[in-house]
Amino acid sequence: IRLYADDLKIINSENDSLQGDIDKLYNWSVQNLMKFHPDKCKLIRCTHKRNIVNLSYYILGQEVEIADSEKDLGITMTPKVSFTDYQEIILSKGSQKLGLLRRSSRFIKNPSQRRILYLALVRSQFEHCSQIWHPISKNSMTAFEKLQKRAVKRILNKISESYATSCTSRN
Repeated sequence: IRLYADDLKIINSENDSLQGDIDKLYNWSVQNLMKFHPDKCKLIRCTHKRNIVNLSYYILGQEVEIADSEKDLGITMTPKVSFTDYQEIILSKGSQKLGLLRRSSRFIKNPSQRRILYLALVRSQFEHCSQIWHPISKNSMTAFEKLQKRAVKRILNKISESYATSCTSRN
């Protein structure tokens, strides 16, 4: 069982005992005068097995919905535990924020001030729970690096120069 604020996760590797764990959790909530909302409960089967046992689980006689994905603490979880969709969303948001930074900071000449704006607007998007969704594949790493390189060129106001030239001229 994992608990964070008002979110609870039951992580179980054995299909048979999951219903028992759900029942114990429900009984605990009744004893502690807490309401359980079965309609807010979702089941995601995370496995690499090819033959999945499709058991149904119930809370208060209501079947727990099986979800294709679920957003948890801002991160979308899928049964394959692949974060490529989430990484694409983060890259899109980062690109949008970089465009906003470009349009709104034309009057700011100081690279240090542009860097502060970049860290607040763009980089913060990349750092939210990055330990979980960090890019692993070469393609996703390249996409993130490409956006970072664009940002460095914008911060240093060296749009026409190559990334390497921009970095060396800064030192």
